[in-house]
Amino acid sequence: MRTLIVTLLVGAASLGCASSQGSVAADDAATDGAGDGAIGDGASDGADAVADVGPCDGAPTYATLQRLAPAPLEALIQAESPVIIDVHVPYAGKLPGTAADIPYTDVDAIETFLGHDHCADVVLTCLSGGMSESAGDALVTRGYLRVHDLLGGMTAWQAAGYPIQK
Repeated sequence: MRTLIVTLLVGAASLGCASSQGSVAADDAATDGAGDGAIGDGASDGADAVADVGPCDGAPTYATLQRLAPAPLEALIQAESPVIIDVHVPYAGKLPGTAADIPYTDVDAIETFLGHDHCADVVLTCLSGGMSESAGDALVTRGYLRVHDLLGGMTAWQAAGYPIQK
């Protein structure tokens, strides 16, 4: 586990992430390895998080796309104010607070919008979750460390009682 953490820190630093002022013992970042990033019941197991590790100024980072159900995503939006990008094609509405509408197929444009900041806290949305998952996986593959998407998309968001802007 210690080698993995060192590799993550060195790799993230080379991606343009801010460095941390603090450090954490490797034992504090141990996980059970059971997480696959899919959060369907609204509760994250945190297995993919590397808590308090430095590549993003101590913010949690993830090895995989974090798929969040509507309630935990709403809590994240309220607590962290991530950048929300709607990637659905064709346009079908958006969550309140959405910063941009960029097609899921144009990952280069998403990166440009994020300023190539691999530590940007980003949430991707679409109508049913497939397009945002695809774009999110592509960002993670490109080295982004804080990528979330809305599990079930805006359809699940509305079913949970949250508003959509047309």
